[in-house]
Amino acid sequence: MNINSNKRGQITLFIILAIIIVAGVIILFLFLNKSTDFFQGTPKIDPEQFPQKCARDAVSASIDKILLGGGRINPEKTILFNNEEFNYLCYQDMDLTPCINHYPMIKSIVEKEIKQDTEAAVRACFITLEQELEDKGYTVSSNFLDYNIELQPDLVSIKINANLEYNKGTESYSFDDFNTAVNSPLYDLLVVVRRIINDEAEDLYFEYDKYMLMYPGFNILRVSFDGSRIYRVIDRQSGKEFKFAIKGYLIPGRYL
Repeated sequence: MNINSNKRGQITLFIILAIIIVAGVIILFLFLNKSTDFFQGTPKIDPEQFPQKCARDAVSASIDKILLGGGRINPEKTILFNNEEFNYLCYQDMDLTPCINHYPMIKSIVEKEIKQDTEAAVRACFITLEQELEDKGYTVSSNFLDYNIELQPDLVSIKINANLEYNKGTESYSFDDFNTAVNSPLYDLLVVVRRIINDEAEDLYFEYDKYMLMYPGFNILRVSFDGSRIYRVIDRQSGKEFKFAIKGYLIPGRYL
């Protein structure tokens, strides 16, 4: 009698567990369906953060091109050395004449270069966001007013003057602060480059070894080649490098 009772109790327990498992599966299935419906109506990208990250990616790529091109996205006057092009920042083709600084406002020039190189991409960031929101059933209103780049110590500031509003039903959102920045030693590198150009143009020589003793955060490499001086200015912390060329009067015995 006890054996039969135990068997019936086990069977009852198995039936109860089976019912609980089936009910759990059904509830989970219904929840997943509702969750899917919810997420299908939610933007896949963060409306506030996406334009900022998108802009930073575009500007970071442009900074790399600036470093490679010696201050220009597409440098016009260059010299080829070891299969690399070096942009002339200070140049004079006459004998016994100091080089002429062709980039006296190099910071402003670089800011303008980056802006021109990235403005279309930054605008496209907002277009992508608008399309994403509209695909999710939102009504979108946006206005891209202005966009600027400013070089500052240790960073490149990205200033985006725009506003974005989107709504659906009782939901309503509005953003107007999309300013962001990219960590970069570009400003600091340009400070060194400007000092080199000024000394080359005015004193016909730049004491790069003494400069590195005063500012150990930078490594400056120089080599003479075909009547020119090839410079590499490297930020030791990040490893980022600004390279360029100088051509002017060479003081005999002073250049390596």
